[in-house]
Amino acid sequence: MAFKKFIIIVVCLLIMGKANNAIAQIAEDLIVIANDIGVSSLTKKQVISYLKGEKNFWEKRKKVLIALPSSKSELATIVARSIYKTSSEGMQKYWLSLVFQGRADPPMFFGSDEETIKFVTSNKGSIGFIRTKNKSQAVDFLIEIKTD
Repeated sequence: MAFKKFIIIVVCLLIMGKANNAIAQIAEDLIVIANDIGVSSLTKKQVISYLKGEKNFWEKRKKVLIALPSSKSELATIVARSIYKTSSEGMQKYWLSLVFQGRADPPMFFGSDEETIKFVTSNKGSIGFIRTKNKSQAVDFLIEIKTD
């Protein structure tokens, strides 16, 4: 019986480790950008919490506006798997469910980094992802991701 508990604990730790590795992979391929959210860095856990609609306001009580890649974007699969543990269609269904339950406002979906950058730079309280290669286009809006 004790061996069974040990195996369950090990499996849980491995799963948690994989989740942390997935978000670390995002940090290598993608950059988080945000506009006037009151901080210049967030932990991985905080980023996930905001992007899943678990928190709807920033620390200064400013509304969180989320910019996500649309299913047409190359980034949709990466973000959906890393944050929501699903496909890009599953990510959209996740948000439809939250919105219909009245638990969150819908995110905005964009097909390119340029559209995401334009939205984030124009809307205070917004957060989104862009590819690392486009970092220079949003240098004033970069958010440092700290380990938890």
